[in-house]
Amino acid sequence: VVVADPLSIRLPGGRFARTAPGTDLAEPALRYAALPVAAVVLDSFEAEAFAAALPRIREHGLPVPAPWPRASATLCDRRSRRILDRYGLVPGDLFEGADAVAERLSGMMPRDVPEALRGLKEETLAAVAGLHALPATAGRRLHAAGSGGERIVFQLDRLRERFETARAEKDRILRRQVRRVCHFLAPDRNVQESEMACIQWPLRYSLAGLRSVYEKLDIMNPEHQLVEMD
Repeated sequence: VVVADPLSIRLPGGRFARTAPGTDLAEPALRYAALPVAAVVLDSFEAEAFAAALPRIREHGLPVPAPWPRASATLCDRRSRRILDRYGLVPGDLFEGADAVAERLSGMMPRDVPEALRGLKEETLAAVAGLHALPATAGRRLHAAGSGGERIVFQLDRLRERFETARAEKDRILRRQVRRVCHFLAPDRNVQESEMACIQWPLRYSLAGLRSVYEKLDIMNPEHQLVEMD
């Protein structure tokens, strides 16, 4: 069995074979006539051209090669895996886009705490104000209650401010991490392999990382796969 790239086969007349929508559909038939082809590996775009070429292939009396979907996978690094797990996401969620995912996750954060603290502050102020109805003989207790009420109000205001600051910081981190994982795993709301150049993988993981991809990728699986990188 010889495995060859059909685009590298020079056809009669010095032309190179090309399979793409809108090209001469006789070329796939000539390509299959140059060598006996048992099967062809196709991506989604090549499948369209292959289907369009079938009448010409049969017209030339050539056996129709068996089409097989190209192995497809998304490479997921450890950091992206942690982000997915932290926010309860699956890779399919990322195709919504970073903004949509971030808004949905941000909407799940608690937002009623500041209102609850404001309610406690109003109750405290109302209770302190009610102490003014006590007899004049309760002056010491009134002063102590008023002083205690001021401290409670101060702490409630401080707690509310700290909560809002922490929530804003958490929201900022969430959006940054969601943008990062969407850009890496589903850039421009598309599959990773369609948007990112393959040269990035040896630069990021070295040749040892590529060997790991080959070991983990199931080339007989027609479904899109998720390959976790160490």
